[in-house]
Amino acid sequence: MGKSAALIILCILITSFVSYGQTSKTDSLLRLLQDEIVDTARIDILNELGNELILKSQREAQDYYNEARQKSIDVNDTVRIVTSLIGLCDVYSMNGEYKKALEYITEAMNYAYNNNDLLATCHSRLAIEYYNLGKDEESIKHDRLALHYDLLVKDSFKIAYDLHNIGTYFLGTEHNDSATCYYKKSNEYIKNIDDELTAYNNSRIGFAHSHAKEYDTAINYHLLALKRFEKDSSLYEMAMEETYLANLQSLKNNSSKTLEHINNAKKYSYDLNNHVLIKTVHHL
Repeated sequence: MGKSAALIILCILITSFVSYGQTSKTDSLLRLLQDEIVDTARIDILNELGNELILKSQREAQDYYNEARQKSIDVNDTVRIVTSLIGLCDVYSMNGEYKKALEYITEAMNYAYNNNDLLATCHSRLAIEYYNLGKDEESIKHDRLALHYDLLVKDSFKIAYDLHNIGTYFLGTEHNDSATCYYKKSNEYIKNIDDELTAYNNSRIGFAHSHAKEYDTAINYHLLALKRFEKDSSLYEMAMEETYLANLQSLKNNSSKTLEHINNAKKYSYDLNNHVLIKTVHHL
């Protein structure tokens, strides 16, 4: 279980921008740019356009972030400079250009030095890029720094994500119990118990118990995760949880439950037309 599977900060932030009405929202934002508006409002729209388009057209997103960055520099707006640089970091990271992404987020850090909230966000992004570059020690150092600054600003939502990410370093290692502690602590910071992060935490706790061969407890946590993912019809996550449950039931020699979870995983995989998932399920 690698960190890439559990490091969900970026994924959740990015996928939250995608909606059914994405095209109409993009059009609305573009129309707003035609109006006579103050510079800061124009910069905010440019950054939002980048957010809206980052999964659909990364080249366009990059252009909007760059324009926002330059206009932010022109008006000497530190917060907006950092926001646009984080957007550019995300674009390059999604393209697998991790060194370039690191350059942008390092530049953002130089602007964020006196803002604890921005520093926390930058350190969190740095953790991602160092992980992508295979530098785990640097990665966890920045996850811990992100937690430090989020604790200073008392942002419970971001603290929960920081704890989740730190826990992932210990998952499946000799410090597996530490992973469980971090995930449970993460859940304590989530004010809305129905938040999707609780499902990810519970899934990882399930992995930790599975690693410790505590299969019944692992099954209970994966069932909790599955129940939450079902609320949003998150088919990919549902398929993965069903796969994990099938493996656990197989380890318990419960053939009927194993087959039940395999069939559910197969259904969700075909609904998604995800060939990797389909292949995974067929190998169960």
